[in-house]
Amino acid sequence: MGPNGQDITPYIGYSCFPLLLIFPAALYVPVFNYLVSLAVVFAVIFLAVNKMNVLLTVGLIGSFGILLLIHGFMPWVMSFWAMTTVPAAVFGKTMNIGMTPRKAFFIGAIIATIFSLLFFLVIREPLYESIDAMSGWIGTMLGTLDTSESLRADLADNFKNMFEITKRLSPAFMVLNGIGLLFVGWLILKIMMDMLHKFHPGMGSFIYWKMPQVYIYITGLFILMRLVGPEVLQAMADNVLLFLGFFYAVFGFAVMEYYLKKIRLSLFLKVLFYIGIVFLQLPGLLLAALIGIFDSYFDFRKVRARIIG
Repeated sequence: MGPNGQDITPYIGYSCFPLLLIFPAALYVPVFNYLVSLAVVFAVIFLAVNKMNVLLTVGLIGSFGILLLIHGFMPWVMSFWAMTTVPAAVFGKTMNIGMTPRKAFFIGAIIATIFSLLFFLVIREPLYESIDAMSGWIGTMLGTLDTSESLRADLADNFKNMFEITKRLSPAFMVLNGIGLLFVGWLILKIMMDMLHKFHPGMGSFIYWKMPQVYIYITGLFILMRLVGPEVLQAMADNVLLFLGFFYAVFGFAVMEYYLKKIRLSLFLKVLFYIGIVFLQLPGLLLAALIGIFDSYFDFRKVRARIIG
């Protein structure tokens, strides 16, 4: 609400409209294009949730038309535009018809996964060439270091392996990026709706977030595929396991936060705890993922009972 109790939702909607139109022009600007993409995701969800269908439809059509005028039928540009706008529109529309944010986000995440993989397929070759070029440049730089030959060789091997892993897992990174855009866009929407004193359902308290039990069996299947499958299936399994592992880690942090609240740990000690997790780096994330996996089966917080109750 405005200072006089006036509903300013329409004004925010009208301010969202230009974001859709400038989006195509920002695609070649590093960093700025990501910020604009995030703003566009928020704008699309906001217009959809608040039933501003004319603004949303005209904005998306106009945005795509401007994209074609500026870039032509360039596959990577069109797929990136779709990866940004289509999941947000589906997410917002499904909430608009009364679906809970959790279910709507799940559907939006599926759409985001599809378009993120499409975007990856379009840019795969130039992406891999860029990674190889970066790897070669770093290898050349390491060769100039004033140190022992064995150390230079070890550093070169480590960086080479890191870049190879990046190439192998780039589909999962791309999908997580697409879903992350969708979630952050919704989070901005939730904050905005709260500021406007307009009801908008959330996704429940973070401390009760939980991975559905069925994903344990899916994880087990891909672990088996990773162990005994051919190289192509192993690469697929690596990406799926990274994807699932990320969400298991998120839900593992929800379990940690639940018990930290339960024992009423002070804010100072809680900050120290999470700093310790950060310093652990990969082992810390693996620990959180393992907690999330065990919790999805054993349900330490009795989340299923809360839902049934």
